Amino acid sequence: MMVSYFFMLLFSYYGVSVLYYYMFIILLCLNFFFQSPNYISTNFIFDSLSFFLLFLTFIMGIYMLLSSFNYKYSMNNYSWYLITIMVLLFFICLSFLVNSFFYFYLLFEFSIIPMFFLISGWGYSMYRFEAGMYMLMYTLISSLPFLYYLLYFSCYSLNFIYMHLLFFNSLYMGNIWWGLFLLVFLVKLPIYFLHLWLPKAHVDAPLVGSMVLAGVLLKLGAYGILKMMLLNHLDFFFIGNYLISISFIGSMLVSFLCMRQVDMKSLIAYSSIVHMGLIVLSIYSNSYLSLLGAIFMLISHGICSSCMFYALNIFYISFNSRSLLMMRGGLIMSPIITYWWLLISISNMGFPPFWGFISELLIIIGSMSLNLSILIFMGMLLMFSGMYSIFFFVIFNHGKMKFINKMMSLDICNNLVFLLHFFPLMSFFIMMFYFM
Repeated sequence: MMVSYFFMLLFSYYGVSVLYYYMFIILLCLNFFFQSPNYISTNFIFDSLSFFLLFLTFIMGIYMLLSSFNYKYSMNNYSWYLITIMVLLFFICLSFLVNSFFYFYLLFEFSIIPMFFLISGWGYSMYRFEAGMYMLMYTLISSLPFLYYLLYFSCYSLNFIYMHLLFFNSLYMGNIWWGLFLLVFLVKLPIYFLHLWLPKAHVDAPLVGSMVLAGVLLKLGAYGILKMMLLNHLDFFFIGNYLISISFIGSMLVSFLCMRQVDMKSLIAYSSIVHMGLIVLSIYSNSYLSLLGAIFMLISHGICSSCMFYALNIFYISFNSRSLLMMRGGLIMSPIITYWWLLISISNMGFPPFWGFISELLIIIGSMSLNLSILIFMGMLLMFSGMYSIFFFVIFNHGKMKFINKMMSLDICNNLVFLLHFFPLMSFFIMMFYFM
């Protein structure tokens, strides 16, 4: 059934794309919600984690399609551009549904190919092909240990449930090999030391490429870690002590690095590394509340980062610059955009009533089971992550204008995209009622 939905989308890249996408969402919801919430079939599994990430993927697809309408007549090969987006979303959706590690690995790697074409084919910079190859090689090389273990255990079963029993009773998974096994997901997140491909990919990617990369594609790494956590808790949490240290130190360093960025797109890319480090820390806290906070932060970061890239692109179209040295006085140029930027900034720094606040609160409470002293480090990390959000808003919207005669206004489509971003961010209580 899903394949028929995909082909319906594939051949609908003209003016009715959004209508078909809404039909796609409705059909999938009808297909899933008439089944049990923990429905498991031979090849597919649909649980609460899959529900949240599919929800994020679907709404991200709406944002991407609405953002693409502005380029309908100015972009080369616009039809192929939309087809590439649909193929990418299709691979990501299947990645969240498959019940086999082998199929998950294939879809995990196949999702990089449309992303590579988006960056190298429709990117802004003359170095876009280099950035695409950088991302491709990082992902492929880091996945080799994962592929090795899949081939090694292929004589047994690659089903998620059977792999749990196999790994739990296996003596072959030493701590070093366990770390190499997780390398593919840590690169995809990414955590600090494995993040070099992310700023290059974001800077050279088109708007839709940056939105899907930060909004959904990075979440495949967190999804893989959450699935792997079910396999062997002892080895997993032994190496988790090292990953917690790396994530915390790396997130602190990147927070300072964000305050030294000049390119606003690079700043948003580095802010993703801070949030992903916090997600790794919460996953390894091994408590229900911290895991729930990690899932909420995945949703919050995906929507918020997509909105930040969209708002930045509006300024880039008008002024042909992403430099913080040039883009000042936004409050004078466009008060309505400053209002949206304020909501984006407070959402990114975890201010109530947005999802970010609830996720950070759950992570702090859940991390207390790991060590009470971690509250000090968590408080420092959240403080510094909020500092660069304030720094970004103040520098961008205040100060002397560099473009004296430039004024901006938003049309109905722009305001609709902003509104569609913030409606899910402020509806966290609905999801909490579903999950609790």
